[in-house]
Amino acid sequence: MSAVGSDWTDLTRHYFAEESNVRSEVDKAARHMAKRKEPPHNLTAAARYYLSLRVGCALDFLGMVFPPKSADAPFGDVPSDWSDERLIEWLLIDLWTRRFDTWLKLDAISAMGPFAFYGLEPADPFAQE
Repeated sequence: MSAVGSDWTDLTRHYFAEESNVRSEVDKAARHMAKRKEPPHNLTAAARYYLSLRVGCALDFLGMVFPPKSADAPFGDVPSDWSDERLIEWLLIDLWTRRFDTWLKLDAISAMGPFAFYGLEPADPFAQE
């Protein structure tokens, strides 16, 4: 991590730059997955990583927004003319475009330390007051 930086904000900037560099490759891979129901076999390591983040983002979104058979879900049903392929593309490409900044920040926070997003430092149980 030393080449990336020492805190979550540095890591976030790194993620933003790296994700931007592989976005078209990952979009193409997402379309491949939507069509063939499996990822392509020739992805770079970075593209595999960001594709896995997109899948996690989609699963997180579905779990929060569409509780099983809940009448309280904030969105209506999927348009009836959408194919499974279109739905998967929406989850892996369109949703990612709307949420990537938050998702990459949260990923950086989870990698670089507790509560960094809120500016809190973990308590030191051995500190003398």
